[in-house]
Amino acid sequence: MILPLGFNQFGQSTKALLGQIRALAVIRDVMRRRIDLDAQYIAGLEALAEEYINLESNEVIDGLLKPVLTQLKEEIESRISANHSIRTLVENLPDITEPEQDTSTGLTDLMNAKNSYQDVMEAEDVAKSSQSSLKAWYIMALEFTNWSDTSGRLPDEDRRYRRSVVAQQTNAEKARFWLSRYPSAINQHQEHIERWWSLLKLASITNRSGYYVCLWNIALYDNMTPSNLVSSLSCHISTCVNQLEAFSPLPAIASVTEAYEEDTESQISQPTVYRNYCIGGVVSDILFGADLFLPESRLEELVSNLDESDLSGFYTWKTAFKIEQGSGGIVCYMESLRSSFYMTIKIVLILELLHYNPLLPLKQDIPPRSLDYCK
Repeated sequence: MILPLGFNQFGQSTKALLGQIRALAVIRDVMRRRIDLDAQYIAGLEALAEEYINLESNEVIDGLLKPVLTQLKEEIESRISANHSIRTLVENLPDITEPEQDTSTGLTDLMNAKNSYQDVMEAEDVAKSSQSSLKAWYIMALEFTNWSDTSGRLPDEDRRYRRSVVAQQTNAEKARFWLSRYPSAINQHQEHIERWWSLLKLASITNRSGYYVCLWNIALYDNMTPSNLVSSLSCHISTCVNQLEAFSPLPAIASVTEAYEEDTESQISQPTVYRNYCIGGVVSDILFGADLFLPESRLEELVSNLDESDLSGFYTWKTAFKIEQGSGGIVCYMESLRSSFYMTIKIVLILELLHYNPLLPLKQDIPPRSLDYCK
């Protein structure tokens, strides 16, 4: 079994996208808790200021305490403004619950497609290595005339291969559907992450505002030299800028888009073909052996629509395989039968009986009571 290049990396872009969406949810929770903690801290500062503002005024107290209380008041006002701004921004951020659910479903579809691709490769290897026995079965099946003879059923190797192909085709279709929506999901995510980036920038700047106010007041009241003040402010502004650059959304967006085209073009997201190794590996559609037509619960119900005369034109596997090759698949085949619903039921049921072989033969005078629906 040879897996395609990039097999292990398939779906990594969607996985990275889901991780980033969930990270945004964590950031949202962190920011909300931080806002609440800041509000508690502000309330503490207000209580502290209120306590000392009510002290009996005198020249000594006014001269020494006034600068401290002034700085405290300015810090409180700055923090209240910052807290309000950040809270408003967080509350107005888009809900990411639906994008998270959609992306999680998309990742599941991609992983199912990846796993089913590996399954179909393994099943084909088994069927291909069993060509001799499958061809021997086909030669025997050409002479098959007894409905109660279970030897006429498709071999297990072929049935497993058929079912794995059908599963892979179904999962590949779901994977392609998600990948077709991926660009719009990326655009939405980019919009969300840029709004989060704005929040982080604002938080980074405003959370320093109290420090800058404090530093400025110290400079005024402690006779800090202008050069020292400028140097200190420059240092902290530089730190702020560096942290803002770390919040840049560009690397995050790039990481969830770089592998998208590889996923779209991968064999994993394309439907595999079935090769009928009973007749030499001929490419064919699948109608039999994959439980496509009828659930078990409906077989006995629908068998009442048939009588023995319906089976007078006996289908051989040679005929059945030719029907498969020209059917266009189950969807196209069933669509071609919609002109007569009654005949559709009969033909579908006959094909099921051909494959699953009821142990009790159908007779006009004896109503069928049970079927062995062999899987």
